[in-house]
Amino acid sequence: LLLIMLQLSCNKDDSAGPEYGTVADIEGNVYKTVKIGDQEWMAENLRVTHYNTGITAQDAIPLIVDDNEWENLGSIGTAAYCYYDGDLNKLPVYGALYNGYAVKSGKLAPKGWHVPTDEDWERLRNYLIANGYNYDGSTVENKVAKSLASKTEWKYSQLEGTIGKTIEMNNKTGFNALPAGYRQSLGYYDGSGGRAVFWSSSLQNTERSGWNLYYESDLLIGPHPNNQLTGFSVRCVKD
Repeated sequence: LLLIMLQLSCNKDDSAGPEYGTVADIEGNVYKTVKIGDQEWMAENLRVTHYNTGITAQDAIPLIVDDNEWENLGSIGTAAYCYYDGDLNKLPVYGALYNGYAVKSGKLAPKGWHVPTDEDWERLRNYLIANGYNYDGSTVENKVAKSLASKTEWKYSQLEGTIGKTIEMNNKTGFNALPAGYRQSLGYYDGSGGRAVFWSSSLQNTERSGWNLYYESDLLIGPHPNNQLTGFSVRCVKD
């Protein structure tokens, strides 16, 4: 009888799936959220174009499309955002790409939320490892990438346990990381279909940390330092 009860309990837990919610930004954009351990994360990339202080012209984050103009932002340390390849149609799906100066402002996240620190990202990774979210079900080492990556859009990989292998097995957490790519500090775009890169609000010396997923890797990779002019995706976590 005890064995049957345990089996029923396990089946119930497995079928429950991720616990979702929603949050809205200053513009009224509504994002799906997901609870992972004791954290609540956005399950979509941020796409807001104004700071959380308001929606007037003075609250607008500069949109920079031109490559040279993006590169030259470094001389004045200006915050900016863009969308991959300058294609506005990608914004609703993949969200915006923000430079490190926009993250530095501390005004991107909805009220009651924040751009995650390295500590937030590490807590997420450690929880997933300890609770069997590695692709092979183990609870040691870092093999959690598939549990965070979406089931669509990723390039194919032949390497066992990587995001691009058996893509239908991805997204056990509900985090749903899409391969939105990124913008180099020189202004050109790269990584679409193969990489999801997210900002941290933490600094490493004078550079800002980033965390990423790669289609031929099984790792949640980070923290690694990045030029503040780079354009990455942003996921927010609840305070």
